[in-house]
Amino acid sequence: MSLYDDLGGAAAVTAALDQFYPKVLADPRISPFFEGVNIEGLKRRIAPFMAMALGGPSDYHGPTLRQTHARMASKGLDDSVFDAFLGHFEEVLQSWACQPRRSRRSCRSFTERAATF
Repeated sequence: MSLYDDLGGAAAVTAALDQFYPKVLADPRISPFFEGVNIEGLKRRIAPFMAMALGGPSDYHGPTLRQTHARMASKGLDDSVFDAFLGHFEEVLQSWACQPRRSRRSCRSFTERAATF
């Protein structure tokens, strides 16, 4: 069974994103990258990617994370920012979805997988 299934499928991905983005927007290391971004639209666009990254079904055929964020590197996006971003998502998974069905290691494997897309 995938982490996507353990979480509860599409509805859980939506709920996780709803908990995740307030953390991102509150983080001064990350929030400047989201100025002027329609967060609700972003969540709709990223949900298929997240489903895929969590091992679930997805029709996502868009660009990789690296391609999507390439222009942001000139604005300071680097590994430390990306690690903070993924750290917030891991916190969400740890807080309500990964216990007790999945270990911290399984949640970490998600963040490692997401970094390769």
